[in-house]
Amino acid sequence: MNPYAKQGQIYHPSQPPYGRAPDHSLWATAEKKNLWHMGNGIGLAILGMLAVSALIGFGLGFFGSLFGFYNAKGEFVGPDVAEQLVTLIGYIPMLIVPFVIYAKAKRIRLSDVAVLSKPRKGLMAPGIFVGLGCCILGNILVMILSMLMAMLGIEITTPAMSVPTTLAGQGIYLLTVGILPAFIEEFVFRGIVMQPLRRYGDGFAVVMSAIVFGLVHGNLVQIPFAMVVGLIIGFFVVKSNSLWVGIVIHLINNTASVVLTMLLSGVNDVLGNLVVLAYYGVLILLAIVFLAVLIDRQRWVFRKNPVPSPLSLGKRVSAFLFNPGMILAFLAMVYMTSFYVKFVGRW
Repeated sequence: MNPYAKQGQIYHPSQPPYGRAPDHSLWATAEKKNLWHMGNGIGLAILGMLAVSALIGFGLGFFGSLFGFYNAKGEFVGPDVAEQLVTLIGYIPMLIVPFVIYAKAKRIRLSDVAVLSKPRKGLMAPGIFVGLGCCILGNILVMILSMLMAMLGIEITTPAMSVPTTLAGQGIYLLTVGILPAFIEEFVFRGIVMQPLRRYGDGFAVVMSAIVFGLVHGNLVQIPFAMVVGLIIGFFVVKSNSLWVGIVIHLINNTASVVLTMLLSGVNDVLGNLVVLAYYGVLILLAIVFLAVLIDRQRWVFRKNPVPSPLSLGKRVSAFLFNPGMILAFLAMVYMTSFYVKFVGRW
């Protein structure tokens, strides 16, 4: 592969090397520099996401106070439709603006990373159900982590989100939490973030994008879950060569969570837990069946693609993660996470 290709060019494993064979040391230096700048840019985009969120929150809070939607303590006291609209208005630009600016700065064409082609034959259904099964495993992992933390006297929580009671509020809540993230987050994290990283190896791109995906969630409940989901979605997006598999996994997982939350809000805990366990059981069973289908009929999915980079794995990881932008983003997210960690004493 030509190391002097324009920044932002996406590597596809099907492309053969072209041009004269470059000097290996010059190639490695160019690759390391480009990867460092990509990691730094993504880290700055994460910081930009926090800045946009704070700016929008301040603006909405100011105008909301004028209309009497907030009390003296800063608590929202308006109708639940207005509360959900505030959340919706803040969510979209928070993610889109910083990462699109990053893409433009790196000369990444959005049409290249929005891989919306038809998935490779035989991968759509297995990808969806194996992915959903891994989402359940992610939930189980979070439950185990929460129990271990509780044994140490530490309680981990997530940002509070009130469930609306009106039909209009529930519709906006479903749109904000269930539907839009499937499209926006897949475009950002499996598109803008992951696709350009594939020139350094598909496995590397999947893992690094999953780390970024987990990092932006900013609390210890969602971070491990998001990383697990990011790994499996990234894997199937790469193998299917389409964002659609990831979009559908994300859409079903989030929408089912929202619908179950709303339906079970007035149900006793025993019945609610039984419904959730039944849902988990069905998805895990389907995941096992479709995983067997993949192993039997699509075994090529589990083969490793060649790594088109002269850099070792350690040098790729250090270049992408250890730069000012990514380090500052990590520290900012640690600070955000600290708000959702409480020391309550041991059992």
